[in-house]
Amino acid sequence: VQAKDYLYASLLYKHSAICHEKDQDYRGFSDCFYESKEYYRKHLSLRVFNSKKIFHVKKSIPKDSLKDRVDQFRMLLIESFLSYLWGHGERPTRTILFGAYFILFCAFLYSMGTVIHHGEPYHPDIIESIYFSVITFTTVGYGDISPVGFNRWVSGMESFGGLFIVPIFIAGLLRKYCRF
Repeated sequence: VQAKDYLYASLLYKHSAICHEKDQDYRGFSDCFYESKEYYRKHLSLRVFNSKKIFHVKKSIPKDSLKDRVDQFRMLLIESFLSYLWGHGERPTRTILFGAYFILFCAFLYSMGTVIHHGEPYHPDIIESIYFSVITFTTVGYGDISPVGFNRWVSGMESFGGLFIVPIFIAGLLRKYCRF
C-alpha cells in the first residue's frame, strides 16, 4: 500500500476473504471483501486521475487508450456508488443513511418549489417538505399534497429511488446476516 499498488492489495484482500470464507469466519470474510473492493476503487481512482504515480513492475507497459480510460472512469463511478450506497453489500447500514440523505435532499428541493395543499398552491416549510418526501419515498402517496412544476420531477425521481433503495437494504441485510 505504501508503494500505491492498490491492485495488488485488492487481490491480497480478496484471497484473504476466500480463506476466511473457507474457515467459516464470516466476519473476517466481510471485512476482507470490503477492503478488497475499496482498494480496487483506489486503484481505479489512481488510474483515472493520476496515471504517472502507478506502481509498475515492468517499465514497458504502454499507456492506456482513451477507451480504456473511459472504461476505468465508468468502473470508478460504479464502484464509488456501490461503496456509498451499501458498502459493496457488506455495510447495509449505509443504505439507511443514503436513504435518509436522499429524503432530506428531496425535501430541500420541495421546500424551494410549490406544491398543491388542499387545492391551493403553497410553498411548504421544511417540516412539511420532509413529511411529503417520506411519503413519496415510501410510495405511500396519501394525496393530501401534490407536487407542481419541477417538484413533479423530483417526486418521480424520489419514488423511483425509493423502489430500489429499500430492497437494496433488505438484500444487504440478507447477504450479511444469512452467513451467520
